Amino acid sequence: MLADHFELGGLPARAVGWVVEAALAALEGGDWDRALVLSQRGVRLGATGQQRGQLLLIRAYGSL
Repeated sequence: MLADHFELGGLPARAVGWVVEAALAALEGGDWDRALVLSQRGVRLGATGQQRGQLLLIRAYGSL
């Protein structure tokens, strides 16, 4: 995943958008566990604003 490269390169803010995209794709594909892991990762990377809201919503869905 492209986010890995940005995260490893010390650019967490650039990784967040790709993590959000991957988490949404996992959610749409029914992979709840992967969506939950990715949403937690995005928040840990410092997601803010709309991206943070999307990740928290995914986390809430995954926790049901």
